[in-house]
Amino acid sequence: EGGVLREVYVQVACQSLAQTWGNVSDEAAAETELLFGTLDPRRLGTFTADGFLEIFPALGDLTRQAARLMPSGSFVNIDYGEWFPGVDAVSTGICRAGGPAACTLRRRTVRGYFKHQMGTDPLARAGRQDLTADVDLAALDLHGRLEGFETVLFTNLAAFLRGGGAEDELLALDDGTAETASDTLEADRQATVLRNLLDERDLGGAYKLIVQVKG
Repeated sequence: EGGVLREVYVQVACQSLAQTWGNVSDEAAAETELLFGTLDPRRLGTFTADGFLEIFPALGDLTRQAARLMPSGSFVNIDYGEWFPGVDAVSTGICRAGGPAACTLRRRTVRGYFKHQMGTDPLARAGRQDLTADVDLAALDLHGRLEGFETVLFTNLAAFLRGGGAEDELLALDDGTAETASDTLEADRQATVLRNLLDERDLGGAYKLIVQVKG
């Protein structure tokens, strides 16, 4: 805002919630510098299509807790999100050199769901709608590496399911030979769900899967 990095806060105004802009908190500043290697608004602006950068400082706490609980093992996350460019892209200038097409530009993704309908105002219906945002999987990878995890797989859910034989399962559901379905109606239900998960233009592409291993 005016060449200055700002953070959005929520405050109570006239018995309702409203957003207000203020100084960047220590937590947000630390996470921003970790992800991008800079707090310069001009350089950060390279990575956003709408002027917003969504930062998740709690990712560090999550991966530290996982590392403490798991001396060795696999940490699997499935969620909708994207592998957004970060500090490597800043240092090499790939976004500036290649233009917007060279990077998946960030934008504000915070949204609410109320009775299965999406809303763009997260402050509406306070306490009565679900709130969500896209996961920054590159940030999850970075925090994981700091705690000794190595990312061994990153793909979309459709590709992962196909690799596990889901297309054969779908054929079995369609021809009535699937052991998971007790009757035709249940087979149709399962087949409908599985088709959506295998469709990269639908849930199968929106959901990403990342596997991080340690030890």
